[in-house]
Amino acid sequence: KGCRKKQRLSTKTDSSAFYYNRVLSLGFDAVCSVGQTRAELFTKGHLLRKLYKILNGKFNIGLLDKYHYRDAVRHLLAKEDAWENVYPSIFPNWDRTPRSGSKARVWYGCTPELFEEHVKEALELVKDKNHEHKIIFLKSWNEWGEGNYIEPDERHGSGFLDAIERNIHTAVLSKNHCNRSDGEKAID
Repeated sequence: KGCRKKQRLSTKTDSSAFYYNRVLSLGFDAVCSVGQTRAELFTKGHLLRKLYKILNGKFNIGLLDKYHYRDAVRHLLAKEDAWENVYPSIFPNWDRTPRSGSKARVWYGCTPELFEEHVKEALELVKDKNHEHKIIFLKSWNEWGEGNYIEPDERHGSGFLDAIERNIHTAVLSKNHCNRSDGEKAID
């Protein structure tokens, strides 16, 4: 049998174009970019991620695969998320320990302030798209079992929702001001 070489996402490049084009070539109209695997890869690298997989899979060691939100979120979105037919996703923490135990992947340390920067970055990626393609997916509203929620809680109050509201409000007002030719101010 011949050796078939696969193109892989490398820590030397942040391009997701190969993967997005592959999905689109299958006949799909668009790509929903979650970016979690990409972010984890760029945060730890191929070798360390593979080591965790081997230790947890083959040897059943049960090492938590942990990522500080501050470090990983920098790699969550890709420049290709600005393509017209690619829809980025935003999300706060991620913690699968309730379902996967000590073999889980865990994102920790998210604050409303860090999440707000993430929201701003996603809005920046979609701002120049056609109106009907200015879509950002939220993962998740209320996935409490995986620590992946933006609903108000005792620790952060409504901080995550406030971050979304502030930035969407700012993006809409900015668009309204830019599109006005009559000198009027946008109405809140």
